[in-house]
Amino acid sequence: MDRSLLKAEALCGRGQLLTKSGLTEDEKDTVRAAEIKARWLDRMMAKGLAAQLAFDGGTSVGFIEYMPVELSTRRKGTGLFQINCLDAPHTPPWSKEPGGRIPGCGTALVNAMVEDMKDKCNGIIGATNIAYSDTAGFFAKLGFESFEDKGQKWLIRNFAPFQFPEPVTYAKRYRFQPVPGKVVVDTFWVSSCTSSPLALVRLRDVCKEFGDGVVLNEVCLDEREEMEKHGADALTYFNGQSPHWSYELSKDGIRELLNKALT
Repeated sequence: MDRSLLKAEALCGRGQLLTKSGLTEDEKDTVRAAEIKARWLDRMMAKGLAAQLAFDGGTSVGFIEYMPVELSTRRKGTGLFQINCLDAPHTPPWSKEPGGRIPGCGTALVNAMVEDMKDKCNGIIGATNIAYSDTAGFFAKLGFESFEDKGQKWLIRNFAPFQFPEPVTYAKRYRFQPVPGKVVVDTFWVSSCTSSPLALVRLRDVCKEFGDGVVLNEVCLDEREEMEKHGADALTYFNGQSPHWSYELSKDGIRELLNKALT
């Protein structure tokens, strides 16, 4: 895929940032985070990941991303593809703002994926969070069926006989290692969702503002081996404590937490 298309997908429907002048600080951070995901997309596409992008004129407004289940760090199986992410912000249920809607955007993306994969695999499964969300009804209208196997819900559009993949679980292994006189920030992140690299670039910037008073430890959980070593929680810990909203922390929020820890 062309590099500009990789970045357009990584921007999660905010493709206008590629050509916009006078970006805000938050928008610049978003572009930097998209660079990290674009590098992950480049690596994963060589292994079989694929995507469909939606455009309004020349601007990307949505995408659907899917890959062989063999590449998943959360499931173990064969013969199936897994939807990693669907971003169609102009189509309900993702957005209820009538002024910005592009009716049929999400449907077109899903149908394009199905057309692409119907002769290449036994079926397409939705990510676990999709099966448990309100979007399950949206997928049902497009031929996906709901199943339950070993106590877990699944959404699948099957093309041939298939076997459910096995869920992969990891023991939580995080242990806080204090450094006397300093605030220790431990961040565990993944490249596959731009919100995680966005939290990472914000942390890097703010921790640098605090100089030697803060120690930042970064662990990327893109590989199964790292999941097994550290556990699967993509979270950020400040002196061993993690705010439940740490995935979406703003720079001001990070500064507040660091100032509290320092005093």
